[in-house]
Amino acid sequence: MQWPGRTFPMIDLLYAGRRFPADHLLIGQGSDADIRIPNASAFEDERIALVCQVENRPCLLVLGPAEPVSVSGTAVPSFCFLQEGDVVQVGAEEIRCVRSESADRVKLLQRFRVLAAVLFLLALVVLGAWGLASFLRGVAPGDEKSLAASVYNIRVGYVLLQASDGAGGYRTLDSLLADSHVGTGFLTTDGRFVTARHVAEPWMNPADTLFPEWAALVENTNRAAEKEVLRMITRLKAVNVEGKELTFSTDEARIDRSRDRVFNAGTRTEPRWKRSISIVFNDFSCALGDCAWFPVAEKGQVRLADAARIRRLQAGEPLLFVGSQRVHDSQDRVVLSPTEGRLKAGLDNGCLFHSSRFDPGDSGGPVLARIRGRVLAVGIISRKDADRKETSGWSVPVTELYADGKE
Repeated sequence: MQWPGRTFPMIDLLYAGRRFPADHLLIGQGSDADIRIPNASAFEDERIALVCQVENRPCLLVLGPAEPVSVSGTAVPSFCFLQEGDVVQVGAEEIRCVRSESADRVKLLQRFRVLAAVLFLLALVVLGAWGLASFLRGVAPGDEKSLAASVYNIRVGYVLLQASDGAGGYRTLDSLLADSHVGTGFLTTDGRFVTARHVAEPWMNPADTLFPEWAALVENTNRAAEKEVLRMITRLKAVNVEGKELTFSTDEARIDRSRDRVFNAGTRTEPRWKRSISIVFNDFSCALGDCAWFPVAEKGQVRLADAARIRRLQAGEPLLFVGSQRVHDSQDRVVLSPTEGRLKAGLDNGCLFHSSRFDPGDSGGPVLARIRGRVLAVGIISRKDADRKETSGWSVPVTELYADGKE
């Protein structure tokens, strides 16, 4: 019997009643040796010889002088080839070269390896074709179905004007019903409820007409006092397509206000300070503040893309904007309104710049992309770009949700 693809018979080494395949075999005195020779000398345990395949033939390589090595009575100074019937002498020990009894097993194993390789290559072809199809298709309406229960329609119930009580608490001075303010939010796999900040805090929306006086009062009072003595908070109600309801209060929200732009909209003698996250004078960094999230006990199905994946996004990438609508019928149902778009530039000025077909109620919804076959949220719908006749829009990358830029 011969090795498949070889021209020399297979052999085993027989020592102390045990067989050892002569393919890669260490002979020595230490515990790492396959064939361990007793050490009768005062020297430390040594590696004596190695049996391996050289030019498709079993070969004996002498590694050190710890014990004399010979084959069939002939001393071996460095190496020699082995064949059936040879006797390897290592010191006083004999190791016999015999015909291998594992040829059939090796042949079967070889066939199994060939079959496994064929199946592996076939799987690669299938997966490659599927991956290529997914890449070419990108993300499209229908891909949001598995995430549908994790996307919510948001309505702002009340906005409260509160004053500090001086002891770490707040008392409500006034309230205003704001049920007309709607948006979208979504539950993530890591336990966040995410939306746009201008949905959670409507007065941060430049189009808001209900709260400018309160917002100016809060900003000017706090600025004069050099501390927070007034604040505004909202009560939010979120409903998904299955009718499940969640409620939130923005005093529990995680919001990064360090990017806010505060400017004087009045005069020097009568200042009127305003806080904004709108893109003004090409100050895009403040627009990155248009996101808010709440820690929740449950986990959703929307998985956030990590920073590395978002950095690899390129112009032309297909995107899917998933907003929500509240349908006022007998069941007052919530339906999703997915629309397609494409990325126009990478992290242009830090934001995602893309085509936009979303409506105002879609603000806060997830921006989805297909990355390596997986549908991931890469952004949070923020606003359309009025300077480009609203054919383009901006979204906040989900990396703004991570502490210190890390997911």
